Amino acid sequence: MVNPGLCHSELARDGNMRTKITKRLLARTTEQGSRTLVNSASAGPETHGEYLDMCKVIPTATVVRSPKGQKTQKRLWDELMGKLDKIEPGISENLSNLLI
Repeated sequence: MVNPGLCHSELARDGNMRTKITKRLLARTTEQGSRTLVNSASAGPETHGEYLDMCKVIPTATVVRSPKGQKTQKRLWDELMGKLDKIEPGISENLSNLLI
C-alpha cells in the first residue's frame, strides 16, 4: 500500500474552511506526494505487500493487523465489491481472478 500523504490537489476543492486551513498548513505539493508513488513502482520485491510512506517501508498500525482490523478490511472489501458490481456487473470476479 502506498501513502502519498496529504497533497495540494483538486480532490478536496469543495472542502470546508477547516479542510482548506489544514491543507494550507500540512499538505505537500503533488510532486512531493508523487515521489512515493514513483518510488513504489520502481522498488524491488522487498516492498511488495508492504506499507510505503515517504518512500520508506513502515510497519502498519496495530489496528490493521489485529483480528478486528482484519474483519473491518473484509467488510470494507465486500461492501466495495457489492457497490462496484452494481455499477459494472462482474467486476468483483475479475478483480478476484487478478488477486489469486
